[in-house]
Amino acid sequence: VEAGERGAVLSFHEDRFANPAGLVAFIGRQPLGTKLRADHSLLIPGDWGAAEARLKGVRGILAGLAEIAKPDLPAS
Repeated sequence: VEAGERGAVLSFHEDRFANPAGLVAFIGRQPLGTKLRADHSLLIPGDWGAAEARLKGVRGILAGLAEIAKPDLPAS
């Protein structure tokens, strides 16, 4: 994860994501300009001038990605 004043760029291990369909849906819910780049990194624009804003933005992105990446657990 790289975060700066204008947003974040995320790279995935071995350019793979556990739930590609979920990733596409996640991208659709992000700000205008969010895109999966040719190098398989995810660009998410933001207005994060302060370090606190960057941390909050990255936490939100990672929480959303973690939620769609986790496997479905069987009902008990």
